[in-house]
Amino acid sequence: DIIDKEEVIKKYGDLYNHNKENWEPISGDIEFNNVSFKYKNTNLNVLENFNLSIKAGEMVAFVGETGSGKSTIINLISRFYEPTEGTITIDGINYQERSLSWLHHNLGYVLQTPQLFSGTIKENIMYGKLNATMDEVIAASKLANAHEFISKLENGYDTLVGEGGNKLSLGEKQLISFARAIIG
Repeated sequence: DIIDKEEVIKKYGDLYNHNKENWEPISGDIEFNNVSFKYKNTNLNVLENFNLSIKAGEMVAFVGETGSGKSTIINLISRFYEPTEGTITIDGINYQERSLSWLHHNLGYVLQTPQLFSGTIKENIMYGKLNATMDEVIAASKLANAHEFISKLENGYDTLVGEGGNKLSLGEKQLISFARAIIG
């Protein structure tokens, strides 16, 4: 249901045809300003007058009970949903004034239970950037703290992960997913 406004599409392009020459660089400051949100066909706000400021480079953890809004906050930042009321800004600009493509190009999203594909570790990391060089794969792996365990494997980056990554531990799969998000 989330679509860009006509003027945003004119400037930045749509989901399939990007006008990357108009894409501004991102610093990464995120601000929730009196954000309220409720899911469609409900009357109950999941968030109400929620305010949050995250500075670029800060690490933030969302901790709470099931149903407390943690995933909703992440889904709002990712613009999978938009606020019912209030605004979300990135670098001081309402994120609805930028394209979904610009936002998604600048975000990495790692699920709690990562999904790997049959193939090698290298191929799974490169899924985030299909034309990545081996140097980029290694750099992303080092940033994700995955390089050390990968290097200890008999075939290193050419190790087959098995169906859904079943030859790796959950922690190893998560590190590979982090590297994939970083390289993307």
